[in-house]
Amino acid sequence: ILWAKRFLVDLLSGLIIPITFFPVVLQKIFAFLPFQAISYIPSNTLVRGLSIDKWLPAIGVQFIWTIILALICWGIWVKARKTLIVQGG
Repeated sequence: ILWAKRFLVDLLSGLIIPITFFPVVLQKIFAFLPFQAISYIPSNTLVRGLSIDKWLPAIGVQFIWTIILALICWGIWVKARKTLIVQGG
């Protein structure tokens, strides 16, 4: 399972196959996922000098994912605190 997860993350981040090689439909889907920031955006920035008009939306997507995941973690934390029972001192 760990190998499959790693493969999926590497594929979606453009590490195995660059995202530009995928069909346009998949490129648009990948643009909304947080994985492209792992290797695709940094490598594109270094190799092709990614312009600011393409770099800022990618950072915006990462910011939105940060907020979403932080809210999920906060919700889990609140639920865990309500159900936690400590025995003893």
